[in-house]
Amino acid sequence: MDVIVLDGDAVVFEDNFSGAMLDIPQDGSIKGSGFLTIEGAKTCVEGDEKTVMVSGVMYKTAAFSIQGSGMITLEPIDSGHLTSVSGTGGKPMILVGGPLKSKFTVLAPAQQPNPPGPNLMDNTLSYKGSGEFSPANEICNAE
Repeated sequence: MDVIVLDGDAVVFEDNFSGAMLDIPQDGSIKGSGFLTIEGAKTCVEGDEKTVMVSGVMYKTAAFSIQGSGMITLEPIDSGHLTSVSGTGGKPMILVGGPLKSKFTVLAPAQQPNPPGPNLMDNTLSYKGSGEFSPANEICNAE
């Protein structure tokens, strides 16, 4: 049994994404779209992970010390985070489970000074990381 994720639950991200150090301004949150409600909040179902996005995230790496920016999103939820049967509207509900696969997408690349020429730019388009659900509900469980 695991805790069911509800509309508005927080998603907390690690600040190290495959070598990129992130300055995350706030936790993410998930928007539930399930028909079933618990204590007035909609349940989160498969696909709702696409609603999680944290923008305005600054980053730098060991090789690029001038901060760049981007956004964090969740990768598609794996079966370890889903109920074994359809719970609402034909879709499995999302469970807290373990770590979540996350992606940091670079929107403005970090840079490194390169006197007397122009700064060198980070050419990595995205970095992989992890996060976890931090549910407000700790009572309602499912399998």
